[in-house]
Amino acid sequence: MNINIAYKEELKTDPSLYEKEFDEVIKKVKNSTAIYNGVPIDTLFMPKFFSEYQIEKFRILTIQMIEIIEKVIVEYINNAMYRKLFPFTQQIEELILIEHGFTSTVPISRIDFFYNENNEEFKFCEFNTDGASAMNEDRELTEIFAETTILEKLSNSYSIKPFELIDSWIDELLAIYKTSKDPKEKPVIAIIDFLDKATLEEFIVFKEFIEKRGITAIIADIREVDFDGKKLSHNGQAIDLVYRRAVTTEINTNYAQVSSFINACKSGEVCIVGPIKTQVVHNKMIFKILHMNETFEFLDEKEINFIKKHIPLTKILCDNEVDVEEVIKEKDKWIIKPIDLYGSKGVYAGLDFQTLDWEKKIKECIGKDYLIQEYYSPYMSEFPVFKDGKMYLEEFKNITGVYVYNGKMKGILSRAGQKAVISGINQGVTLPTFVYNTLEKNS
Repeated sequence: MNINIAYKEELKTDPSLYEKEFDEVIKKVKNSTAIYNGVPIDTLFMPKFFSEYQIEKFRILTIQMIEIIEKVIVEYINNAMYRKLFPFTQQIEELILIEHGFTSTVPISRIDFFYNENNEEFKFCEFNTDGASAMNEDRELTEIFAETTILEKLSNSYSIKPFELIDSWIDELLAIYKTSKDPKEKPVIAIIDFLDKATLEEFIVFKEFIEKRGITAIIADIREVDFDGKKLSHNGQAIDLVYRRAVTTEINTNYAQVSSFINACKSGEVCIVGPIKTQVVHNKMIFKILHMNETFEFLDEKEINFIKKHIPLTKILCDNEVDVEEVIKEKDKWIIKPIDLYGSKGVYAGLDFQTLDWEKKIKECIGKDYLIQEYYSPYMSEFPVFKDGKMYLEEFKNITGVYVYNGKMKGILSRAGQKAVISGINQGVTLPTFVYNTLEKNS
């Protein structure tokens, strides 16, 4: 029996019991470090289960995408004419062009896509190559769910395993550092961000895991580091290795306040994992540029077909590129996104609007650094909700994010929601993710 069916059948045996168990799960989440924007994350009482077959498919498709975006970054660096297609300021372009001093082009990313579990079709949604986050959310949720009665029962029939996203990143972070100039055996690592905007709880978890290895780790505000021309430091503590979580958009906005960090980047004296060059593919303009002939010129036929099939058609939201009346009339076909914000800020789907409100939103955003993209309907699946001791199944849209560390797939972030845009600010939820196998006695 499919594990998703088995899970729901088990819930039906005693809804009142499992409602109480879900209440306990919620309490544990509230007391955990699974915090986003100062608030405990929301979840449902059912994990996302993927088979080993599906995991291998995800590995292949994300590595294919990573290989393409690495080629795009290289072309950007080597081709001044290609660079003109991108919307970066001169100061960000200068940082992108700096030699980063280690072998990995995209050290860490989360590749988000919509995957249809019925027909295995998929479309990419976003390339989080600049400050990828939420690894700790999955860690906390999988640990909490692993203690539930229902997973204990299912483990008699299925092998159920979580991914590990904290130590595996530290392993790759250190491996990347070892390819840099004059690496130390135990470098001082600084997790750097604008701390008033940071997910501090996640940073603290990373710091603790690093320190378990006997390595010094600090959390530093990017505005409060010092650079003397050779060494980057924070409160007198020299830093050997930077794990950058500050997103490039914020660096650009606060450029004058982060001069020490900028000078360290330009010097080549400090190993900064999370080089600014990853902004080339993090910026949503990449979805338009991937479809352009200038990109097809340096890709092979297989890669071009991959883009045409799996990258949604994307245009700039302006009178020159779109038929505004058509966009308003066929609102359910479209989604609009700011060129360079994060956390789903400013993302609007026509499905979530009445026609008059959509028209107002389009006219409000047109000509203001917005993209318009074909809306791909996410895969829908049923999840349990409880009320007064009874269980109901409701449909949720799904989005899958694959973490790739130093070119290797390491795990998954699963989210679901009932609105057209799946995110925390749109009442979306995070789900624990497990990979499963049917045990022989149950096959």
